[in-house]
Amino acid sequence: MGIAFKRLKKRILKEFPKKKLIGDIIIRDSEYEILLDYLKDKCKALIYSNVEIGNDPVFAVALVQVGIRYYDGNFWSHLTKLLGVKKITVEGQRRIGEAFYKVLYINNKDFLNKSDRVNNILLHGFVSDYYANAMFDFFFKYYNNDLERDLSRNNREMMNNLIEVIKKNDNTSRTYLLVKQTANAIKVNTRGGKIRIRRLLNLIDRAFWDGVTPENPTSRLSILFNQWLEISDEFNQQYNIYHSNSNKTKGKKAFSSPYFKCDFKNTSFKLVLPTQLIRLDFEEKEILWHIKYSDKVKEIKSHLQEAITGYKTKEVEIEVERENIFDEFIIELYCKEMRLKLFKIKADCIRFYDKDGDFLDLSNNLPKGEVYGFTRKNDIPISDALLDSEVIDNLIRSYFEFEIGDVVRLPDGRPISIGRKLKEGLLERKVLDGCYGKYNGSSIKIYKEPPRLFLKILPQRSVGTMIEINGVRYRLFDEKTIKIELGNAKGEQGYLINLGDYGCTNDGIYTVYVDVPNDRTNRLWQFLLINGINYQFEDAPYIFQSKGKIKFNEELNIKPANKNLEKNNDENSFNFIIEPELEYLPFTYKGQDYDIPIYFEIPCLKWKFPSGKWNVEKPDAIWHGDVPNIIYFKYPENKLKIFIDEHLDFSNQYQYLTFSKSKTKGYFECDITRFKSWLSREKDFRRIYIDFSQKPLEFLKIITCSVVESHILKWDYENEELVCELNIIGKANYCADLVLMDTKEKIVEKIPINQGKFVIKQSLNSGLYKIIIYEDEIDDTGFSSTFYYKIGEFEHKIINPNNLEGNKMLIKHIKRDEDISFKMELNCKYYISDLKQIDKNNYKGRLTVETKYGIKYLAEVKVQINDLDKLQFISLTFFDGQDYLEFLYDKKRQIIIKDEEKGLKSGESYRRYECLYPDEYLYMVEYIIERQNLASNKVTPIKEEKLVVEVEKTKEKDLLDTPICATGLSNFICNALKKSEITTIRDIVDGGKKRLAKVQGLNKKMLKEIEYQLYSLGIKID
Repeated sequence: MGIAFKRLKKRILKEFPKKKLIGDIIIRDSEYEILLDYLKDKCKALIYSNVEIGNDPVFAVALVQVGIRYYDGNFWSHLTKLLGVKKITVEGQRRIGEAFYKVLYINNKDFLNKSDRVNNILLHGFVSDYYANAMFDFFFKYYNNDLERDLSRNNREMMNNLIEVIKKNDNTSRTYLLVKQTANAIKVNTRGGKIRIRRLLNLIDRAFWDGVTPENPTSRLSILFNQWLEISDEFNQQYNIYHSNSNKTKGKKAFSSPYFKCDFKNTSFKLVLPTQLIRLDFEEKEILWHIKYSDKVKEIKSHLQEAITGYKTKEVEIEVERENIFDEFIIELYCKEMRLKLFKIKADCIRFYDKDGDFLDLSNNLPKGEVYGFTRKNDIPISDALLDSEVIDNLIRSYFEFEIGDVVRLPDGRPISIGRKLKEGLLERKVLDGCYGKYNGSSIKIYKEPPRLFLKILPQRSVGTMIEINGVRYRLFDEKTIKIELGNAKGEQGYLINLGDYGCTNDGIYTVYVDVPNDRTNRLWQFLLINGINYQFEDAPYIFQSKGKIKFNEELNIKPANKNLEKNNDENSFNFIIEPELEYLPFTYKGQDYDIPIYFEIPCLKWKFPSGKWNVEKPDAIWHGDVPNIIYFKYPENKLKIFIDEHLDFSNQYQYLTFSKSKTKGYFECDITRFKSWLSREKDFRRIYIDFSQKPLEFLKIITCSVVESHILKWDYENEELVCELNIIGKANYCADLVLMDTKEKIVEKIPINQGKFVIKQSLNSGLYKIIIYEDEIDDTGFSSTFYYKIGEFEHKIINPNNLEGNKMLIKHIKRDEDISFKMELNCKYYISDLKQIDKNNYKGRLTVETKYGIKYLAEVKVQINDLDKLQFISLTFFDGQDYLEFLYDKKRQIIIKDEEKGLKSGESYRRYECLYPDEYLYMVEYIIERQNLASNKVTPIKEEKLVVEVEKTKEKDLLDTPICATGLSNFICNALKKSEITTIRDIVDGGKKRLAKVQGLNKKMLKEIEYQLYSLGIKID
């Protein structure tokens, strides 16, 4: 066996003990062919001789792969064909099955029984490719029917019911879609089966609600899942029905208990009896709902339909009279005399509904935003969030706009606090979040309206309670005071007062002291009132951004307390640099007779590794061995999810990790140790994503295989040496072959790469060279042989550092400094060609960009190479007709431009563009060969580029005399132009748009194509 087999065997032996199912070891198609050759030899030895193969995991992996790839109800016929034999006898089948069983037994792998040969093989594949679509159909039916597309319903009871159904595998209408091998895999490893099922359901859920599917998947089940999505009629039908519904409420949790629903238009109410799942052994097909409220009793019939884990009722709605919505409702589900389920809706003095008319249960927190409440005519709730009330017959409908920290006094005196537990002190309503003032060395809250104060006092002490505000004393009941029934064990009464009624109306600092008789509790609060203050961090939160903008209401008199805050002339806003160590922006508020410092927290993402500093830029790719166990984050939210792109091990229990922000430290401390065990060489890169209750964001690219980032081959005239410089990301030993392409002569073979380069003493031979880079690995079999694993292959001309004319550069990315890891990525390919030397460090050239429309000319540029020993780093400026100027980097589009987009406000322009000053920024380039389809350089110039090159060669003669057929226009357009005697670019320029408009056969789209194609060559048509 060759090196490829040895590498594959080494990987299999390493992964085999870690996998519960052998089929979880990923085998590429090319590796399968290697395994098949091995399997043929082993099986033939078992069939035709008495050879014992012993404990052979490679043999077991190969057999499982046959089952995965070919099983369609028959296993042995496919194996017979693959082995190239006429027949595998029963004895041969027994010997193969027992050899496989032996591997399972020795390695403590799951199996059914020794004699169940085929099923032992098949269960380790979980499902064959042939039956995968049926399996996904089965789990989608469970997701759609039993869970009603709500994963929160998939609790332990539901999952256990599903497992019970799968284990029965009775081939009923519930389980006919599920092939036996999947049931067997779940039967022998129930815990692992549950993990796989939850993973599958999560894939279905994300695809259904968000349209998110595994990106560039490697695991077989993820690949098969993507294929199933393309062809599943049931999934796509349900998906289209949902997503075409303009009234859809994405993300709203489905109800499993009865609830009220309100029709605001008619002020009518319904009791909704949602679908219920009934256990599997249920025989009756008709059941009854019993509803009791007030002095009424109602019975509703409900018919059953079959689901995966049982029988399912249909949703039922019944009308409820307005006067009865506050009553207690007892709701029971019966089959004859047997009660199946019991639900209660408690009587209450108020019923809340969201903007869609869905019931809001007071046992849960009421949400922020728009909420409606209904009370009896004489019952009125009290809250600052109450915006409007309307009498409707014997009801009052109240409209609330809740904020976090709001308090509602219900008609029976009970309090409801929004989003937070009700505590004594200043309420959070109208507090300015994310900032604070500084007064006498203490931090104080800032309010944009006079706040409410909530007190908890024993009733007998309330009469003597004094309130002192900035030295002025008041009695508790001098102004309107709202009493609240707390019902706590201490017997305290709640009191809610508006400090605006006590003189806190003008801008300024207020000190509030409350003196309660015979009570030692310290009740002292301070706050800053700035009426109408408002601010916004534009386009925040800032993620991987270095600049920001804060905007205030125009009338606010506020001054920056930091020289780095730059005032915008067109509005009351300030630009600022987002610095890793800067947490707050300092300002000074200018009052009538006082100044007070106020600080605004910058809403941005910051991160660091244990041994590093805080950063705001996106981290560069990192070698898998350097991934830390812990990553720290700062972000203006309290929860964070971290997950790795697409798990290679489909059975892995941890799909993501969830972390809470430390209240004492103020940041997230995320232990990602378990992620490191998921990193393997099946992919060159893995990605870690972070999710702060919004769209997942790629945070870190992890390199799992050595990657050649840059390469250059040059001639050292002084020492008469051929020098190859390489930047390899990885931490292995590397070597290279160098081949002269013209003669196929190997100049050197397996020459070690030391400190990123190798040097060859030889005479100068012009021509094309091939560089092949290897990573070498020491074999751990004990024979001390070395494997050479190819990680890159490139073709090069020899670069003369003293004269780069004739070379072409591809810009890879832009860096602030060659030693800094952060870099600016580019969304397009930029080429520098037609280099003309000015002096030893400077060249003139032509910058073009490759887009989906072809190659577009951008500018005449000057290339500056400060260090001839580092030819891959250049500075770049463009000629505007008078002088050489710096390019701009457009952060939004990740492109290089010459001018800003017109019409942008100064703050947006400030954040969006970065001026690429030559003394601050370096362009990292790769020297490429202008040849079509040069796969080794990973650059495949399209047809238009070749044409542009041909045009460039004629430039010295005259670009305007270029034939139309050499411009990249379609044959149809060229023929139409020729018929009108337009044969060169000069003919088009001379005739202009008017002449083109008269050409027969050209429509507006074709005229635009002509205009664009010439513009890409630097020619504008008038």
